[in-house]
Amino acid sequence: KAFKTKSYLTTHKLSHSDEKPFKCPSCPKAFKTKSHLTTHKLSHSDEKPFKCPSCPKAFQTKSKLTVHKISHSDKRPFKCPSCPKA
Repeated sequence: KAFKTKSYLTTHKLSHSDEKPFKCPSCPKAFKTKSHLTTHKLSHSDEKPFKCPSCPKAFQTKSKLTVHKISHSDKRPFKCPSCPKA
């Protein structure tokens, strides 16, 4: 498989493991990385100050907006070495 960013590929590689050691204190969700938990914690808030200039979507963090902006492109240069997923 191929991915638009290196971080997408890194996150995808974690999907080949079942371990989720980072637990949310506000809900039952658990995550493979601390950074994913930190980002998830923001979802317990309704504030979304980062607006996409290409569509109506808005995000809680600038980094989520940056990643989302890539979705407006067809490029997927990062391929998973473990499976054919893109």
